[in-house]
Amino acid sequence: MGFLDILSLLGSVLLIVAVLVLTYYASRWYARRMGAGGPGKYVGVVDKTALGQGSAVYIVKVGGKYYMLGVGDKSVSMLCELADFEETAQPGAVPDVPFRQVMRGFMDKTGLSKKKEDDGEN
Repeated sequence: MGFLDILSLLGSVLLIVAVLVLTYYASRWYARRMGAGGPGKYVGVVDKTALGQGSAVYIVKVGGKYYMLGVGDKSVSMLCELADFEETAQPGAVPDVPFRQVMRGFMDKTGLSKKKEDDGEN
């Protein structure tokens, strides 16, 4: 292996490193430009969970208030305001409250449980 071969190999490695560094900085610049640079000053996503393909539920903090949003492929709907919501759980922690109890509370707040009782369903 001659000197020119080693120089060529070293040049290739430096070129790859330069491309990786440029890609890193270009992606950071693009993310900031598109508004994905982190939490906003007044609006932030507190938590989210996927419900199925193309649908999810988000808890969003706007100012000092919390809202639950339903997000689909082509729509975003405010489900309710979470008046008594407190941000106490650690990120990624599973709450101790059973899902059935959470849904029952949501249905009671929105009046959906009364509609089902009126229809004779339970």
